Amino acid sequence: MVKKKNSYELAKMAVTKKYQGRGIGKMLLKECIDFAKQNKATEIFLVTNDSLKIALNLYQSCGFEFDLNYDDNRYERGNTKMVLNLTNDKK
Repeated sequence: MVKKKNSYELAKMAVTKKYQGRGIGKMLLKECIDFAKQNKATEIFLVTNDSLKIALNLYQSCGFEFDLNYDDNRYERGNTKMVLNLTNDKK
């Protein structure tokens, strides 16, 4: 995770294909969320691709929402931004 002011960017999280489907991605994501909360972050955001349906479902299951105002072109393959607001997070 990369800190940016009061938020963190979740970048380059992946689970090797051999180990996918075992809950490892969710465990890693929850650890990142806990880390951000402990460090008083107000949000976590990530940039992904809308073709990665399994990843999108994982992020949504942990409370991330689509940022429909995404206009950052830093990542060649990233076309979708998602944000988890930690100021009113109940997860």
